Formats: sequence, C-alpha cells, structure tokens
Amino acid sequence: MLPKVTVLPDRLCTWCKVPMRKRLVGGEYYVHYICPKCLFQHTCRCTLTRTESAATS
Repeated sequence: MLPKVTVLPDRLCTWCKVPMRKRLVGGEYYVHYICPKCLFQHTCRCTLTRTESAATS
C-alpha cells in the first residue's frame, strides 16, 4: 500500500496565471486542478509526490 500524499504540487492556470484549486481523485492516484477564475481543468498523475514520500519513510 502506498503512503498518503500530504503535499500536492501547486499549479498556475495556463491562461489566467492564478493558483488553481487542487484535489486528489481516482483513488488518490491523480491530482485534479481547477482554475477558480476561468474554470480551466487539468489532471495529472501524482507518482512523483508518492515516490518522494515513500523514500522518506
């Protein structure tokens, strides 16, 4: 079992350049970002964060 992700990477909106809201989805394997201004959405796999947290434990 993988450890819980405690820190999610930040991301700026491609168009608005404002910080996007973020949440874990897909069984906590993906980070879903939503721009609060234009509602642009982006999803990415959060393997880097899980690998880093697994290496430190």
